[in-house]
Amino acid sequence: MTKQGVHKIADAALKSLREHLESQGFGGLDSVGLLKSFRQE
Repeated sequence: MTKQGVHKIADAALKSLREHLESQGFGGLDSVGLLKSFRQE
């Protein structure tokens, strides 16, 4: 497997993870690297 192939797979996996987290109410990282929650509880 090429380095470019690994990057392509990793990018797809991160996109999928990001979409899943957003669907669960999380959106990105804050300034210290912790997940931000958009849920109002």
